[in-house]
Amino acid sequence: MKSQGQKLKTLFIILLLLGGPAAQAFQVSDNLTVSSKNRTWSHKSSNGLTSTELEYRGEIVFTDDDRDVKSISDGGFLKFSQRSFGVKRTIILEGNSGGRIGREYYEGRTELPFEPDGRKWMEDVLIEIIRSTGIGAEQRVARFYKKGGMNAVIEEIDEISSDYVQSKYFGHAVNYPGIKTSEIQLVTISAADMISSSYELAKFFISGSKTFLKDNETANIFLENTAEISSDYEQARVLKHVIKEYDITDANAAVIIKGTKNISSDYEQARVLLSLMEKDLSKQNLKLVQMAMENISSSYEKSRILKYLIEKQEPTTENVMFIINASSQISSDYEQAKVLQMLLTEEIEIAALAEVAKATQEISSDYEQSKVLQAIAIQKALTAEVVDIIVQASLNISSDYEQTKVLKKMLESDKLTSESLETILEAASEISSSSEKSKLLQSVIDKGDLENAEIEAILNAAEDISSSYDKSKVLQAVGPKIAKDNLELRELFRQVAKTISSDHDFGKAMRSLDN
Repeated sequence: MKSQGQKLKTLFIILLLLGGPAAQAFQVSDNLTVSSKNRTWSHKSSNGLTSTELEYRGEIVFTDDDRDVKSISDGGFLKFSQRSFGVKRTIILEGNSGGRIGREYYEGRTELPFEPDGRKWMEDVLIEIIRSTGIGAEQRVARFYKKGGMNAVIEEIDEISSDYVQSKYFGHAVNYPGIKTSEIQLVTISAADMISSSYELAKFFISGSKTFLKDNETANIFLENTAEISSDYEQARVLKHVIKEYDITDANAAVIIKGTKNISSDYEQARVLLSLMEKDLSKQNLKLVQMAMENISSSYEKSRILKYLIEKQEPTTENVMFIINASSQISSDYEQAKVLQMLLTEEIEIAALAEVAKATQEISSDYEQSKVLQAIAIQKALTAEVVDIIVQASLNISSDYEQTKVLKKMLESDKLTSESLETILEAASEISSSSEKSKLLQSVIDKGDLENAEIEAILNAAEDISSSYDKSKVLQAVGPKIAKDNLELRELFRQVAKTISSDHDFGKAMRSLDN
């Protein structure tokens, strides 16, 4: 509808409601200035070919055909001038006591009789003044409504070129006494279709939101049409206002969540979802939030939403699983790890701990994965199953340093199974760093009583340590653990010790075997 009808382009005037006695002026566009002083409005516009000046004060009522002024409040006036191709014309209408209107007409500086030329020119330009300024909007909405219902009102609004004035008319239309539900819906759809300014459409939607939310069907139509606001900021502003000020239904919330996909800004979309999550969302709507998060590419904004959920919601298994699953959508290892670490500050169930450990496999950064696994390792409620999962997850860490940190932390757990210890020893054999392999093997030895098979695994892993110093440190730690009558292990120990190139380190290792 924005392109329908012949729209008058001479004036593009936007009025802002300014109060108080002080003079105020502002540039509305490159060719328009609007100012106000003592409730007197002034407008100056130029398009290169034609320049116009409008000044008015008081209450002005027009005739039903919009070709004359019916009344002007006492002390009020309307003055309009237009210069085109070097010719300037001016009309001045003044409200006097008794309801009389004084009328003057000028061409240049010369006053001419108002009748008939002044009246004819006024009749030609008056509709332009009315549609460009919004003067008498409320009275005109009532007149058109009585004439042809809301359709007649909307047809007239379609003849108005200014988004501001259209917004003003729609505002009076939606607040018309006794307006029907179907008419509210029509106004909503029409305003979204006609008003191209995101600011003006958002302003209209916010001002009329109480009316738009009067019933579920109308509310959903209103919320769906917020997608017509092209500015992400303004669309988010409307939705956040609705969320904050009104008790929206689950159905309304679902429409809002689905509608956020029309907001291209990750920041603004996240702001709407965060505002919405301050409400008690149903389980179904929480699932919709998770789906909506797929439209957000920013890891930071996704992380912000999930951390808010962790902070505000009870750590039930369902809520925790939602966080874990949603965190897998975060592409930033840093942000994903922050979410999982924050989740671990809550008292979550054992099954959830296991799922967090599994989720770390989505983290490609060795450092971030290691941080999360270590955070799980210090949980009080660990079980052997979770310990096993952590150990297995650590095998995905390529950094010897970070992997060793996790495995050493697991060796401190009293829930460590023999199977997990075997896995740790297998992992140790794959560590290429002499220092890290040595530190991990020494931690295994310090764990306590060792089975012969475990000692054998330690010796086999130590053989591949290239550093004589680090290899000797492992042998010095394990030597006293080998029983004197276990000839097979003692022989293996000697074979490994012979691979130490340093005589000093070799001697220290061999002496430990006899201690």
